[in-house]
Amino acid sequence: MFGIFLGLSFCVASHAADAENADLKAGERAFRMHCRSCHAVGEKAVSRDHGPALNGVTQQKSARAKDFEFSGAMQKSGLIWTEKNFMAYLLDPQHVLAGSSKKMPVIKDEKKLKEIYRYLQQF
Repeated sequence: MFGIFLGLSFCVASHAADAENADLKAGERAFRMHCRSCHAVGEKAVSRDHGPALNGVTQQKSARAKDFEFSGAMQKSGLIWTEKNFMAYLLDPQHVLAGSSKKMPVIKDEKKLKEIYRYLQQF
């Protein structure tokens, strides 16, 4: 009986790891499609003309990248990039932060936004 339980536990853990890996892959694809033209992530990421590098952005205060000039609204906001705030901002930047300089097409797919956020958590 113990062997069956152990086998099931391994199977469930393996399935969870596969699902997490699939989410990260989906997040990477969504990032490349929607974010990469303005933002960078990874070991050699630097801010670009239209957006800061996003390494370490999750669960952090907004406007902290030293190599990017943020709008006054973003600098004063005190916004913390929780998953909830991240999603709300990308669904409607001006509603969340009036005066934001965000000019990207808004992503309306909440599942895709969650995948992007989870992808960013690894940097």
